[in-house]
Amino acid sequence: MKKFKILIIMTISLVLSIPVFAGEKNISGKVGIGAYIQGDNDELDRAAEYKEDDSSPAGNVELKAFNSTSDIYVEGNYEGESTNDLKIKGNLLRHLDVDFSYNRLYHRKSYDKLFIDFDKNNFQPAVAMKKIPLVNSPDGKVYGVNPFTFDNGSGSPGAQWFEFENEKSAVGKDYYIRRTEAKFKTVFSIPNLENVKLFFAGRNESRKGYEHKTVMVGKCTLCHVRGLRKNIDERTRDISGGINMTLGPVYLSYSHTYRTFETDGTTPTTQFDNLLGLWNISQKKYKIFQPRLNPDTYATSAEVQRTPESEKHMDTIKMRLDLPYYTTLSATFVDSNIKNNDGYNDSDPEIDQTTFGTRLTTHLLNRKLTLSAKFRYIDIDSDDVFVDLNGDAYNGVDPNGNPITDPTKAYYNAATGQPVEFDFVRKSAIDRDQYEFSFDLVYRFMKNRYKIRLGYEYKDIDRDNYEVYPDEKETELNKFKFGFDFKPFNKFSGRFKFAYSDIDDPFGQPEAGCIPETLMYDQTTVMKPLPITSYGGMPAYTKIYDLRTYNGSVSPSEVYDYKLNLNFMPTDKFNLSLIGIYSDKDNDEGNTDWDANDYMVGFDSTLFLTKNLVFTFGYNYAKYEEKSKISVALYGG
Repeated sequence: MKKFKILIIMTISLVLSIPVFAGEKNISGKVGIGAYIQGDNDELDRAAEYKEDDSSPAGNVELKAFNSTSDIYVEGNYEGESTNDLKIKGNLLRHLDVDFSYNRLYHRKSYDKLFIDFDKNNFQPAVAMKKIPLVNSPDGKVYGVNPFTFDNGSGSPGAQWFEFENEKSAVGKDYYIRRTEAKFKTVFSIPNLENVKLFFAGRNESRKGYEHKTVMVGKCTLCHVRGLRKNIDERTRDISGGINMTLGPVYLSYSHTYRTFETDGTTPTTQFDNLLGLWNISQKKYKIFQPRLNPDTYATSAEVQRTPESEKHMDTIKMRLDLPYYTTLSATFVDSNIKNNDGYNDSDPEIDQTTFGTRLTTHLLNRKLTLSAKFRYIDIDSDDVFVDLNGDAYNGVDPNGNPITDPTKAYYNAATGQPVEFDFVRKSAIDRDQYEFSFDLVYRFMKNRYKIRLGYEYKDIDRDNYEVYPDEKETELNKFKFGFDFKPFNKFSGRFKFAYSDIDDPFGQPEAGCIPETLMYDQTTVMKPLPITSYGGMPAYTKIYDLRTYNGSVSPSEVYDYKLNLNFMPTDKFNLSLIGIYSDKDNDEGNTDWDANDYMVGFDSTLFLTKNLVFTFGYNYAKYEEKSKISVALYGG
């Protein structure tokens, strides 16, 4: 737990004139010098998430220079080796615009809290090797075992293990990312053809450091969890260029962007569970699980949390047409291709996306009424991926019908004499056609002191492969909006907004879990929660899959949004702003019974004592409440 944090920033600002030319007054600048000091008790817990735990000199500089044909602006800030930035903007000979920026950022991170308690209590992380006692851990809490109960009341204390294992290389280490970004853009106006401009831009981003990653390492992947330390060394490079022109009332623009993502970071490896131990305990269980596992990871060490390298091409066309009566029509077309250069099983899947959008805005009734309408269409197509599993049938006979006793041999279907394959082709869940339409109306009256806002939005997502509910791949949204702006007098103003959204078949998971069922062993007609018991001496989890009829979602089917802003300025030296936000979300479709509420209230105030001395003070209170059915991992592995 964070105990305290001290953050001191001392800045001494000196406003200096820079007399480069004694008779000139078109050059000015400002220099600030100071220090950055921070103290803590080595448990920051994100109190200084974007600050390095160190002291450093600090400073800033500004420079402005201009003449009749050119101008330049320079701004820089320094707060340590990992926190600084520089901006340069300029125009040369009124034909070349240059915009350059460079910044470095330090992002402090930590490892998953799942593992912190184990480290604090100074005992070995839990693994399925009895490193944690079956009953109690040294701090008196049960971490290792979830007892499994049978019909007769007997228990199996080793039925379910929580394998929280933080590898030694991940314990007691610093986790952070040092991010560096440099980007530029130049725009060249062709002499004697000022309505045609060429532009060229580039961007280079690098991320270096370490992140804590959590991976699943067994057939019971909900419980077998391992923490790893991953080295991050990533680079993203963008190059883009294009042309834009204005031909009377028509504006046209075309650009092409090429992006590459590369990584030199070390990919961690981990040991995946070996099921051969099941062979002597339960050949049936072995035959159920083994064929469905990935041969690249089963019972071996393999790479995990690998970040694939990729490249992207994107073409963008924009058009705007200015029409009479203050009317504007605009349209955008974007076509992109993303290629994964490090896909699963040596595949390099690609994603193609095409987007078309248009917008019409017009002003009527002497510009008291503004109408706007928007339409957008998105088409996403992703390559299928072949998934290679062990793929052997589990009935335990060879082509001659003889029992197979060697767990390393393939299993065959007795009727056909052929091995049964569990390999499959992964159809992409993001393949879809998406349509969006909306219109907004704003009416102004009483000299623009009052405004009424009305709006409507429709969205349709038609997925090619993924079902959000049984036999349902399509999600529809209808959203209605209302707003009212008011300014009864000059020193007081406000805005109220309300929106209602109705979502049909929101994103979810069909047959995700079990709903209350009749108890099978006593045939009672009373509806009770499904017991964590076995049926007829068989483990309960063998029945779970047949009983799953729960259609689950944590996406709302109805949303009510309210927002109120008030601004009060009684004098020229004091300003007070108030804000209140409330959102009510729920989903009663299927078996979900999910509900969430957001609250936020706050204020900001500003006091201008002098021209150069300003005080600001504010406070925000936010609260989020969510109600959902609990998902429990039922697996006696």
